Amino acid sequence: MPRTKTSLQVGHVGKYKKHCSTCDVGFTAKYPSIRLCAACKCRQRFWHKYTQGFQTRVSRMSHLEKNRERERKDARVWRARLKRELVDAYGGKCACCGESEIEFLTLDHINGDGAEERRRLGGRCWAGPTFYSYLKKLGWPKGDYQILCYNCNCAKRQSKICPHQRLKAVTS
Repeated sequence: MPRTKTSLQVGHVGKYKKHCSTCDVGFTAKYPSIRLCAACKCRQRFWHKYTQGFQTRVSRMSHLEKNRERERKDARVWRARLKRELVDAYGGKCACCGESEIEFLTLDHINGDGAEERRRLGGRCWAGPTFYSYLKKLGWPKGDYQILCYNCNCAKRQSKICPHQRLKAVTS
């Protein structure tokens, strides 16, 4: 005998009396395909998200373990390329003595406000490649930064003026 369609079977937003397949609590469902009560559905979503994230972290860690040397090499190449871009963007040599060997060159805050800027940026470690990436995103801003060799940068920090600049001022 054919079944007659009731208002509950026609797609009408009705209410279906159901029992949760997990906890066997009675609940009212909007659609006949719903099998879980709201509490069990919420719990299922949470555990699904948690286990998926955990599996992703575990697989990433195992990938790093297997490819540690390649990852380190790629990171060294990226840092060297970024420093070369930085040095080229700010003149390619020490603004004080003219040193151009990239291993000796560093970034200097012209106004001596590097610590203040790091505090203002806050939170992350703003040194080396992290800060270089930040400057690259800003389009290598001019005026506040210059390239100095490590000796000139340390001397400027100690006595506020590099000995090369002092010698130039005395001889002229």
